[in-house]
Amino acid sequence: MGTTETDGRKLKIHASLCDMRGATEEKLRRYGRVEVAAAAVVTTPAVQALLSRHAVDISAAGVLELPDGEDVRLELQNGAVHFGAASRPPARPSALVVNGLLAAEAGAEAALAGYRAILVNGALRCPESVAAAIRGQLTVNGAVQAYPDGAVLLSPTFIVDGTFALRARAALYYAAQRIVLLDPAADPAALREKGVRFETREALLARSLAAEAAPLLGDAARITVLPDGCAFLDGDATLDAALLHRHGGRLYVNGDLTAGPDAAALLPRVEYLRVNGDVWLPPALFEPFAAVDATYGALRRRPGRRLRELPQAYVDAALLARSPDGVALEDCLTVELAADIPPETIERQLTFSGCGRVVCTREQAAAVAMVSEAAGMIGPCDAAGEDGGMDGANTVNAVSYAF
Repeated sequence: MGTTETDGRKLKIHASLCDMRGATEEKLRRYGRVEVAAAAVVTTPAVQALLSRHAVDISAAGVLELPDGEDVRLELQNGAVHFGAASRPPARPSALVVNGLLAAEAGAEAALAGYRAILVNGALRCPESVAAAIRGQLTVNGAVQAYPDGAVLLSPTFIVDGTFALRARAALYYAAQRIVLLDPAADPAALREKGVRFETREALLARSLAAEAAPLLGDAARITVLPDGCAFLDGDATLDAALLHRHGGRLYVNGDLTAGPDAAALLPRVEYLRVNGDVWLPPALFEPFAAVDATYGALRRRPGRRLRELPQAYVDAALLARSPDGVALEDCLTVELAADIPPETIERQLTFSGCGRVVCTREQAAAVAMVSEAAGMIGPCDAAGEDGGMDGANTVNAVSYAF
């Protein structure tokens, strides 16, 4: 709440980076309220004190506070950015903001140490020595993958096969998530003789290979022993005839498993099933599926249609008529429902998971809430509200915005 007189207007800022170091009493006095939604916001101690005296709402993944009175250039990187031994420090005082992955190799300490501050909204991946060297200037909102110095970096989920065994050398290999060793051609005994070691969080080992493979792993690795002949599927999968023909009836799915149209006839052929996600089935298969040797996250009703990760989705009666088994909307930014869809139809045919906003009538809102999980805003888009643009607000949409 402000202590100075304003003209009542509202300023809304939507940006990847919002630099508020230039905020002044005069600028803030122009607005009754300032709303900032950004991946990163940059301030100073003096600006923080100024903002506390005004109606300023900040929603940010990370806030970077720089010293007062210093001319520090901001460097914004959206996506993945890589620093290596040949990278150079900035030529002038700078701060680095990364919305994504910051990957640093051995020898990158000098370049990174040249930044006054580093803010990462996403993930940091680097050797342990690099992480230690930049700890004082680093803020990470997300995962830190600090791997042992000198390790050979593998993909986060790495499948050890016969080809790897041929090329492997005496070294420590690092996989951020898991090592999968199910192929007898990988020959863990031969890998031990070569001096191969693995550092990872989790290891999936075939039963007949486990005794030889376990000594290859660091003490922190969680070991899961799978039956011989089990196939590893990295990602979502559909239970259909093609899947079983190619991989057999022993499956480890690193994702979601969705029943195909012929799943009812195929369930007796599934001998072993581990799903590192959810299983999507039509209700008629819930009981038969209980007889399967299966471990999974959650059992969910399979919709006839899944709409995923869309910036905007529109649901009307025609879409529902074409989807008698229902529609699941997952991780969509905005979903708009046609006003003529009855609440009982919403409860019967729709599910929402992780959607930022569901625009619907007041009569539909309760039904939407009943079939929603981790949803943001649910309700109408009022003509006099935020989306209508009738509230006198000055809205700024930009990659980078500075006061």
